[in-house]
Amino acid sequence: MRFSVVAGFHKSDMSNRAKKHLFPGKSVVLDGLNCFPAVKYAGCDHHAIIKGNDATNMENSEFKRVDTMIGNVKNSIHGTYHAINEKHVP
Repeated sequence: MRFSVVAGFHKSDMSNRAKKHLFPGKSVVLDGLNCFPAVKYAGCDHHAIIKGNDATNMENSEFKRVDTMIGNVKNSIHGTYHAINEKHVP
C-alpha cells in the first residue's frame, strides 16, 4: 500500500497518477468516486464497486482489508502524535 498526497480528486489528477503508477492493461477495482474512471486513460480496465455505510456493507465489503489497513495506520499516527496535521504527512 502506498500513501501519498494528491492535489485533488479530479479526473485529470487521477488520469496522471494512473499513467505514472499503473501498468496498461491491468484491471483496477475502486469505489464509485466520480474521478476514478479516469484510469481508463492510462489503458486500465476500471471496475467500480459501490459500498454503503451501514454495518452489513462494511462487513461484506470487498475493501475490508484496505479499510482495516487505513484504519490501523490512522490509529498508529493518532497514538504517536495525538493529532494529525500537515507536518505529519506525507
